[in-house]
Amino acid sequence: MKENLKNYLKLFIGYFILVIPLGLLRFPDIKNEMKYFIITNQMLNSKNWFILKYFNELYPDKPPLYFWFLSLIKTLTSHYYFFNLLLLSAVFGFFIILLTYSLVKNLKNSNIAFLISYSTTIIPFFIGISVLQRMDMMMSFFIFSSLYLFYGFYYNFRKISYSNLIIFYICLFLGIFTKGVVGIAIPLITILIFLFLEKNLIFLKKIKFLYGISFIFFLIAIWFYNISISTDGIVYLKLLLGQETVGRIIKSKSHIKPFYYYIKTSIYVFFPYGLTFLFLLLNSLKRINSWKNWDKLEKISFISSIIPFIILSLASGKLDIYLTPIIPWAIIFTLSNIEILIKNKFINFSFNFFEILLIFPFLLKKIKKNYNIYTRIFNINYFINVLFIFIILILPLYNKGYTLSPFKNIIENKNIKVCSYKFPNSKNLSYLTEYEIENFDLVASIPKDYKYILIKNKNLDISLKNYSIILKNKKYSLLKNLH
Repeated sequence: MKENLKNYLKLFIGYFILVIPLGLLRFPDIKNEMKYFIITNQMLNSKNWFILKYFNELYPDKPPLYFWFLSLIKTLTSHYYFFNLLLLSAVFGFFIILLTYSLVKNLKNSNIAFLISYSTTIIPFFIGISVLQRMDMMMSFFIFSSLYLFYGFYYNFRKISYSNLIIFYICLFLGIFTKGVVGIAIPLITILIFLFLEKNLIFLKKIKFLYGISFIFFLIAIWFYNISISTDGIVYLKLLLGQETVGRIIKSKSHIKPFYYYIKTSIYVFFPYGLTFLFLLLNSLKRINSWKNWDKLEKISFISSIIPFIILSLASGKLDIYLTPIIPWAIIFTLSNIEILIKNKFINFSFNFFEILLIFPFLLKKIKKNYNIYTRIFNINYFINVLFIFIILILPLYNKGYTLSPFKNIIENKNIKVCSYKFPNSKNLSYLTEYEIENFDLVASIPKDYKYILIKNKNLDISLKNYSIILKNKKYSLLKNLH
């Protein structure tokens, strides 16, 4: 128990010592994060907690749970953006780390559990999502929690009690209620295929599967009923069930990528273990006929990695961030196969390749002797930490040169009215002002009461000859009318 508490403390310090500085220093992304500010403001103004709107247009893209939390935080604190990141991304990310440790500890031992959970903690992409205002980390937590509980039931380190079963099925529902059908499709399909391979589908009876699914449908019915009784509720439901559910799976309106898209992006999403992960997946697929002889941890991490990977690859819309629920399982799967890593020369080569990128020359002598696979993983983690320290140090320079941070004070100034030119996403900056920032595609159509124009540098052209640049960075410019 004392060792576990010590490891939990190490994980806590190791995680938040990176997340908190990054969260404090980051400037919000204008495309999505600022959009969520606008949606939250409209939810608070309308007092409609089930129908989302974006500039008074229906926004059925996301379920409401995440925006409920955003609304609560906004009413409780003036440090809105930082606490959003801390409570709705970073904290849920840390909960995933804790569950990862608990899972591996129960199926292996505390030493392997700490190695794997800490390695997950500092995956660059995982840390990046931890300081991004999106609902992907929250959804990933509910997916991981439901799978964690299921495997706990199956391997007897979690008791099959009514209270635990209720939590299990609530986690499945909250996966939907956070980001839609993918939140339940991933864990349910994973569980069913796992039991099929185990030739133990009868286990569904032990976890009251039919009752649990009925309970989930009951909760969904309550959600849909509250939508239907609202203004525009029927239209909203049709969009939610059509365009934003079936449409995203079959023919997405955006982010359309080929089936193999995630194969190439997983190399950096799971960095520095991406190549190793893909190779081990292929290796395990070749050995699928010997499933019954596999180690418990290999079974659950393999199935929890490859099934979501296939599900997400089959969907029409694809983004790198959609792989977030797979990250902890991918690291568990990769690092729990230590023996394969040691025996296979390709894997050793891939590790050496990333070590060359990450390690300092003065340590090369130390590598040549007494250097086992655990030391390799430790050194990779160590130098990723060094990389993050460098990122933290240069982040203020990045904000100044490549974000809208330098323009924030001007946009907030009540005496200055700003519009934008060929920059549609600029309307999301309206959350900083008392007016809606309008965008124009023609200089001639800009009203005279707009003396200032915000523009991307790539769109500067001759038609702006009557305007002078008063503030500029590498990506954006603010212009003032000379007349």
